[in-house]
Amino acid sequence: MPKYRLSWPVILALVFLVSTSIISQCFSQESITLTTYYPSPYGVYKELRLYPNDSPTGCGDAADEGKMYYDDSEHQLKVCIDDGFGIYGWQVSGGLWTQSGNNLYPNDTNWKVGIGTTTPGNAKLQVNGAISRQGSTVTSPTQVNLGVNSTTQGMYTTVSGGGSWNRATANKATVSGGQRNKSTDLSCTIGGGEQNTASKPAATVGGGIANTASGHNSVVSGGSGNVASHTNSTVCGGLFNTAAGDYSVVCGGNSNTVAPGRSYSWAGGRNAKVNHVGSFVWADSQNPDFTSGGFRSFNLRAQGGIYFSGAAGANSLTYHDVAEYMDTLKEDGINEGELVSIVDNGIFGRSKKLYDENLIGVVSGGKTCSFHMGNRESSSEDIERLPITLIGPVYVKVCQESGSIKIGAPITSSSFPGTGMRAGKSGKIIGYAMEECDFKDKKTDEILVFVNVGYYVSESDFEKLKKVEEFENKFNLLNERIDKLAQSTAKEN
Repeated sequence: MPKYRLSWPVILALVFLVSTSIISQCFSQESITLTTYYPSPYGVYKELRLYPNDSPTGCGDAADEGKMYYDDSEHQLKVCIDDGFGIYGWQVSGGLWTQSGNNLYPNDTNWKVGIGTTTPGNAKLQVNGAISRQGSTVTSPTQVNLGVNSTTQGMYTTVSGGGSWNRATANKATVSGGQRNKSTDLSCTIGGGEQNTASKPAATVGGGIANTASGHNSVVSGGSGNVASHTNSTVCGGLFNTAAGDYSVVCGGNSNTVAPGRSYSWAGGRNAKVNHVGSFVWADSQNPDFTSGGFRSFNLRAQGGIYFSGAAGANSLTYHDVAEYMDTLKEDGINEGELVSIVDNGIFGRSKKLYDENLIGVVSGGKTCSFHMGNRESSSEDIERLPITLIGPVYVKVCQESGSIKIGAPITSSSFPGTGMRAGKSGKIIGYAMEECDFKDKKTDEILVFVNVGYYVSESDFEKLKKVEEFENKFNLLNERIDKLAQSTAKEN
């Protein structure tokens, strides 16, 4: 049998291996620092194994950078590294992704992530296919369902979040959130809330509770128990309101109704009821129903009164008049503030003579806030419809033909077309001056007049009337005495 002689290097290597094996049996783990040099005297190292560790220590500063350990609980190799801001921590080693605790992110923040696509474009994350939350249902790759126990059906449908049991079950239908909402027809949308339904194409419910948009393009903005049931009908909000006419609107409030078929109507307030086509009904806070009075009617209930104001603030002085659009001769070219008279059946022209018995009013202007009535549109090329003041303060063009004007002076027509003057004798007037005017170097001016068309009696005529009245009183007294005398004579006979 041949004899082998071991050299000292070999003997030392064997002793190292045996001692390492014995030590590894005595201790569960150890730290080791490996160094090597090139070329390796003993060939190639084929395997390096780290003992699993659940609780590593020593990753707090630059001195620890580069340490490694194998995480037994996550089954990953981790390295102590700097996060770029001087903070050190254990991170997954190698690859395109890094996991730190519950966070997972690409190692390069400029990378874009594609799921189902190799070309995510400009988006940080692009998904080609349906997106669904666990427990919810999708039936098409064009759907997004992020709700809880929610359902999407059809193309391009979305349940983007919210609570349980939301349903978007038609092409392009959307439920943005909330709970137990149903968007069941083409392009329907529900913004949120609870137990809302959008059930006709392009119907929308913004939110609230138990609202229904069941007409084409109908809208319920919010509130509770509201219904928009016809084409282009709208309920702005409130409680238990119904818009059941095409193009009808209920603008909030409580228990207001546009009845079925009452199209182009409006209701608001409390218990306003529209029963006629094209009507407007607003009711105040009183409880009884307030109902439209006829077709295309304006109906208003306001127990505290009705107020109009054009003032911009507490210190603003704005006058208000009531005017109605009427037919005037276009050839006259009547301007605001000018006087008008009746010239034909229902047609007005510029006043052209003194104390015109047909004087009817003045054209309302932009210097006062007018409540205008009537239709502005003319039925003839020869006619221009202008607002004629019926009552209230309005600025009027005046002249000095009968002298200066004092406050309270009656204003009538002058010999200058469309121009008023102080009335010096009895006759038709348009109203009374609210301002003084001495004209100075001007022949005409503009003053504020309170329009109230009537008949003025001059002082001289008034004195004559007083004398007539006195004569009538004396005559009546004489008649009474004659009657008594006649009665007394009859008794004696």
